[in-house]
Amino acid sequence: MVQEQTFIRVFGERNTGTRAILLMLEAQKSVITRQTVASRIYDRPENAGLRAQIIQSFDLPWRRIYSDAIRDMEHMDLCPTQMWKHTAIHWHSAFATKKVHVVFVVRNPYSWFISLAKNPYHIFGLRPETLEAFVVQPWMTQRRDNLAPVLPSPMALWQQKTAAYQTFETQAKVPVQVVRFEDFVADTVKEITRVLDRFGVAHENIRDIESSTKEGGKNLRDITAFYAREGWKNRLTAGLVQLINERVDWNLAAKYGYAPLSPADFPHALSSKTTNEIRKEMGFKPVS
Repeated sequence: MVQEQTFIRVFGERNTGTRAILLMLEAQKSVITRQTVASRIYDRPENAGLRAQIIQSFDLPWRRIYSDAIRDMEHMDLCPTQMWKHTAIHWHSAFATKKVHVVFVVRNPYSWFISLAKNPYHIFGLRPETLEAFVVQPWMTQRRDNLAPVLPSPMALWQQKTAAYQTFETQAKVPVQVVRFEDFVADTVKEITRVLDRFGVAHENIRDIESSTKEGGKNLRDITAFYAREGWKNRLTAGLVQLINERVDWNLAAKYGYAPLSPADFPHALSSKTTNEIRKEMGFKPVS
């Protein structure tokens, strides 16, 4: 007898743990996270020749820019239920037609910003050398982000994606669960079990992801300890906290349990050791 499977889509901004969550869900025989479609979603065979031309014609970073454009092009004709996991998803009746269960992953805006600065996936142009410079630098989006072509700050990714999730929740006629990144890294098995139980989806032995899929392969114990003590706060200054505060809708953030920090609780400048650690994380040489 073939076991019935539940179609679960996971949406979350970059650096929110979506890859690990998907791996844990996909390990369950009762779950599928992407329905079979007639053609491949990305890297479609019909575009193989164009991809080969790009490889032959360009070096980095232009090769990446053109390749990303191909991915945007391949994304244009997808059913809403198959869209990019990082997209600003909007409610569509196809979710109800296909009986999709939806998971949104959110993260503390300060913690998320620190992580994006370390791993700025899909950034265009030069990387800024300080966190303060990064937060005020415009961000050019991918077309499949489903946002304006240029945003005034990387924080607008957090703001507009989170707002899209909230709107989807209020309109959805399908089951929706929200996973907070902090709750997930604190106890991955407990959080995935909670989601599946709330969905009424049968599950077997749910297992941890033993190491980060991105954070330098850190083991789960170290990741859990880091976020339990809110280690990312060591990267914040009074000025950076103020800049982030000005770019977040805290009424929206409060819906997910996040509150603004006070600039007065942070130093005006970091130690040279911490500054150089940040520079190293952002790909720059230490300064003496």
